[in-house]
Order: sequence, then C-alpha cells, then structure tokens
Amino acid sequence: MTDQVVTGGIVLDMSAQGENNRRMTLLSSQLGRITVFANGARRESSPLSAASQRFAMGQFTLTRTPSAWKLDTAKLSETFWDLSKDLEKMCLASYFADLAGYFTQEGLPAKDELNLLYVTFRRLLREDADHTLIRAAYMLKLLDVEGFGMDISRADSMKPEAVGAAVRYILSSDIGAVYGFRLEPDYAGELLRIAKAEIRKQVDVELKSLAILESIL
Repeated sequence: MTDQVVTGGIVLDMSAQGENNRRMTLLSSQLGRITVFANGARRESSPLSAASQRFAMGQFTLTRTPSAWKLDTAKLSETFWDLSKDLEKMCLASYFADLAGYFTQEGLPAKDELNLLYVTFRRLLREDADHTLIRAAYMLKLLDVEGFGMDISRADSMKPEAVGAAVRYILSSDIGAVYGFRLEPDYAGELLRIAKAEIRKQVDVELKSLAILESIL
C-alpha cells in the first residue's frame, strides 16, 4: 500500500543514483528533511529533471513506498539556479542548505526552516546583497527557530550598540522581515563573529560546505 503526499519544499542536495535516477534531499514543510528518489530524472526529456536540481522549490507530489519516498510530479515556483552563477553565492547557499538539513529530520514539519531558507535565497540573489550580514542573520535566526537562540537580553550589553541592536532585531523579527535591518560595514564582521560562536555551540560536525566557503573568502 502506498501513500501520496503533496508538500512544499526546497531541494537541499542531489546526487546521481544509477544510470538515470537521482537521489534528493528535500526540505519539506510537512515532512521535514527527507530522502526522495526521482526515477529517470537524469534523462534530458524527463519531466522530473528540473525539479530534482539543487535549490529547486515548489510543490512536490511524493509517493511513500515501503522503502523510500518517490517523486511523482512537481510544480516549481522558484529554481534559484542563478545562485550557481556566482561562486560565493553558491557556496553560501550550499552552507545554508546544509545547516537547514542538520537541524531538521524526517517526520517533523519544517515550515519555518523552509520559509527562512526561501527568504535567504531571495536576498542572496539581490545585486546589493551583503553576504556577511546575510550569513550572520541566517545563522542567528535559524538557531532561534530551532529553540537554540541566544537570550535576547544579551543584546543590550553588546558593543558597539549597533551590533546589539542588529541582534535584537534578528531575534525578534518575523522570518519574512529578518533582513530588514541595516548595519555599517565596519560592524558586520563583529555580528558574524557572534553568529559563528553561537553556531559552534550547537553544530558538532564539520560541514564540507563550510570548509569550501571559508576557502574562497
């Protein structure tokens, strides 16, 4: 017996599976982080080819078989393929996707994580995107979403005060407005330092995407 589900999601990662298939890691609003197989997706004529690419976003129709989830159809709303045209943007997006995957698991809905990744990818695509601020804000907000966010009262004692104000804004804002703050370039590095320190407290594995990102900066 099979169960079919339609869920919103973003493809976090993808790899070849056999001669014609793909294995995807999908961040699903309803199902959390799941492994999905897209049979025949490596064929150029396959209707599943675009939907099984990294960073593709949309509504995915999945069937639960006894051994795995299988992709039946998909209706894409965003592809975010332009992130791959810029090396730093691509590396940042990969790191953000890996962090989302680290904190989520199958069976636990991931609506907030999905929304945060979506607004972050949208922000990264802007020509005026400040990569340092986006990276810091994403990490701090993701920790907050996961219940590991710092006590907001710590922001009151941070120096310079502008950095504390930025932290307070990130932690208190809705996900859709998380990038609505401004910070002088001279202070962006300090905000990122704080975010990195907070992430290190919760992430106990070495993510390859982070090593690649750090190697190009």
